[in-house]
Amino acid sequence: MKNLGKILYIYLSVLFIIFICYFFFSCSNMSTGLGEEVDLEAPVISVKKLTCRDIELTSFSGGVYCNKNVSFSGTASDNNKISRVYTQIKWAGEESYSNFTNAKYSDNKWNVDLAFDKEGVAFIKFVAEDPAKNISPKSTKVVTLFIDDTAPVASAWYIDREIGGIQYGLKEKEELEALDLNLPENKDAAQNVSFTIKSNFNDTMGIKKDSVKIQLRDEEGNKICDVLNSGSSNYAPEFKITHENLVYGKDSLKTGKHFIKVLYTAEDIVSVPTSNRAENIEFEGGWFIWWPESDIPKISQKEVETDSEGNESINIFINDVISLDVFDDDELQKAYCALLTSDEYSALGTINWSEYESNPQKLLDAAVGDAAEDPSQRKRSHSYQANSGEREKTFILRASPTPDTMHLIAIAWDNTDAHKTIKKDFTVHVIDSTSPILLISSPADNSVPTVTMESGNTKAKFDIEGQALDSIGCTYLEFVWVPDSVAATNKSEKAKEWLETITTDSAHEDLIGKTKTQDGMKLWGVKLSDKVEYNGFQKQTFKIEGIDLLSDFGDEKKNDKAFVAKLTRKDGNFVYTDYRLQGDTGDPVIETITPSQDMEVFDTSENVTLAFKAYKKSGLAIANYSIKRVDVTPELNLTGTLGPDGVYRINSPILGTNPADANDVNTLSYMISKNIKPRYQFTATDILGNTYGEKRTLVISNLPRLRSISSTAPTLCKKGDEIIINANFSGTVYVKNTNSAYIKLKGIKNGDTDLAELEAGAYYKSGSGTTTLQFSYTVKENDNSDKLIVDNSSKNAAADSGPISGLITANQSSSISVNLNTITGDNALSKIIKIDGVLPKLTNITVSTSATSDNVKSEVQYLKEGRTVTVTVTTSEPVYVQGSPTFKFNNIELPFTNCSSNTITFSNKILNTDTDGELSITTA
Repeated sequence: MKNLGKILYIYLSVLFIIFICYFFFSCSNMSTGLGEEVDLEAPVISVKKLTCRDIELTSFSGGVYCNKNVSFSGTASDNNKISRVYTQIKWAGEESYSNFTNAKYSDNKWNVDLAFDKEGVAFIKFVAEDPAKNISPKSTKVVTLFIDDTAPVASAWYIDREIGGIQYGLKEKEELEALDLNLPENKDAAQNVSFTIKSNFNDTMGIKKDSVKIQLRDEEGNKICDVLNSGSSNYAPEFKITHENLVYGKDSLKTGKHFIKVLYTAEDIVSVPTSNRAENIEFEGGWFIWWPESDIPKISQKEVETDSEGNESINIFINDVISLDVFDDDELQKAYCALLTSDEYSALGTINWSEYESNPQKLLDAAVGDAAEDPSQRKRSHSYQANSGEREKTFILRASPTPDTMHLIAIAWDNTDAHKTIKKDFTVHVIDSTSPILLISSPADNSVPTVTMESGNTKAKFDIEGQALDSIGCTYLEFVWVPDSVAATNKSEKAKEWLETITTDSAHEDLIGKTKTQDGMKLWGVKLSDKVEYNGFQKQTFKIEGIDLLSDFGDEKKNDKAFVAKLTRKDGNFVYTDYRLQGDTGDPVIETITPSQDMEVFDTSENVTLAFKAYKKSGLAIANYSIKRVDVTPELNLTGTLGPDGVYRINSPILGTNPADANDVNTLSYMISKNIKPRYQFTATDILGNTYGEKRTLVISNLPRLRSISSTAPTLCKKGDEIIINANFSGTVYVKNTNSAYIKLKGIKNGDTDLAELEAGAYYKSGSGTTTLQFSYTVKENDNSDKLIVDNSSKNAAADSGPISGLITANQSSSISVNLNTITGDNALSKIIKIDGVLPKLTNITVSTSATSDNVKSEVQYLKEGRTVTVTVTTSEPVYVQGSPTFKFNNIELPFTNCSSNTITFSNKILNTDTDGELSITTA
């Protein structure tokens, strides 16, 4: 009975529930009795459009790459009404949504502006809500946004020197300029040959493929070249820099030290509204040094001094040691060095480096006294054979135990196929700490002083400069010139007699900055500078200014000059130093302008104005110029004038055109009628009386004279370019053999064949009957030349056999043989013309697209409007792009976008007019 009661209870309960449900559904559209209906239907929302900076999207499948500020709009409807439309946000990595921004809603339409405070992946939920807060999947929509508002950023720039993993950071220009590149610790600071610049790139969403590159600029900000990323990653790019890259961009980079600036360009994968692009961005510490000559070994000594004339010297005390560093930026091979006494150095005579290169043991053997010494006490010579990978070696050498002027000679080789060498000869002043030393740097001992002319060439001034070195410092310095009236064996004693009479401080001080004479001698009192601590020495400099060669030495201004100097220390110790200057007995140098050389041809149709320049290497002024004809008796002096350009010209030219008197013996017409070759002497005399003359003979002709060879061609010509060579004459010329007249060329190779052997020529083109003939050469495929040369090797006088053949005069009866040697020696062209007719070969063609992984099915990339196709063409050598080439890719034509060294890029977006189909390319 109990069980029956339970069953009845359950049965009645079920009936009650069914009744309630029936009642509820049957009354769902009925009044509650209070005048209202029950709302059980959820709203429906749709997202129709995204706007970002005037760019609109209507499809959001897979997410949208966009900037921080976007707007959305759409529709929302409900059976009753919409109370609000709002957004929620969840950033990648967060577990739940949080409320974000309410939208504006009216007439079933809504819109909302979203501003994000950070970048990253955000899931935006759009929610439509009714008063009953009914909700269903149709009430919400979620859009994924990839938010990125900044361009890619680069950091951690450095140079991979491609030598045993050696790396060197890019630095500020000022920091690089301050480096002493002759010190071993800076052996990696200067780049040469080839290296790679590396960096790290970052971006919130991602970097567009093939968008990363760098631009190199010179110190003035001028572009040198662009370099594309040759690495496999856009996030850790590699930029290969070669000698060819830089030299093609700027010819002056072939030699010398240059500071190069690096700028970067990169683009991210944001597509709405456009990608974020960083273009030619400067960054802190973005410089490197390019120095081709740094690819040789170096020999360095930290205490070395260089005087105004470039002489290098080292100053040490007796028995001190010298530390000598030998290093190379790549790898050393071997090195030898020896510290020689003054006697050992004198025994060598003139240094012959080629002997030491072929037999370096000879350098060690020159240190004669070294072998007799105990190596543990002092060593004055070393040899070194580098192990693999070694780049640096330090030698320790001990100085003489007595004061001496020694020489440290060193030679080193690098470990390359070229075995580049470095040679050094340092003067080493070994000083006793108890006495000072006087070093005269300019003019060098036993040299001719270089003078500066002043006051209308009545003064020829020079300075004597140097320094005093001592352990405690010096106080007084006097120089005495002793004339030739004093016997050579007594000069030093005579000067010392005078100097030893100056005993008191006041007597020394009264002489400073003054001159005095006694017994024909002349004394200069010299002021010493304040002391400067330098490598354990007290260094003081001095300069005797304005010594006048013309007034300070009486009648001996042209002679050798002997000086005795006395340098006094603070404690009264002193040293005498003999100093000698060679007299200026050198001849003037003459440069004839017209004629430019002996036996130059002049024709009777022109006047000739003889002219020349003269100068002295010492700077001494030229006092007299003259031109005279010396093939006649008596010799004939021609009156001339020195022009402001330093050229001495005869006032009345030798007449050639319509001479007033054809019988005048000084006209060109008369000379040719008598078969005379006039000879002229050009003479110059300096203010000390040194005289020199040069003679020139003129060849007179009644045929037009070749004046110049020139070309308007660019400095680099490629296949198919026409090179026009102009031959300019003093009179009208005609071409007899228009089909065969040519100018011989050399310096051109075609493959392995030297065209000079085939007598390649620039053939006649036009100009017959004028004073200028044009010759033409067209660059053929595989032609190449570093310097086009007009060949003047032929001197055969027969017609049609010279370098220019088949010419006749205005009367069309006399043939001319033209010898180009009358123009400019080996090369008549005044400009360098290079030829590159070797066509670059296509070595690779690659195609890349901006298709995402969602657009790739079975390795086939499907591209829709807005996606990008890029073709990269690689050539066998660096190329230049002229004009606006395109790459035709089936029915799609891609415009040129970039050229960097041997890589050309074509790129464009797919347009809505592009038809479907498979894009393909075939390479041979």
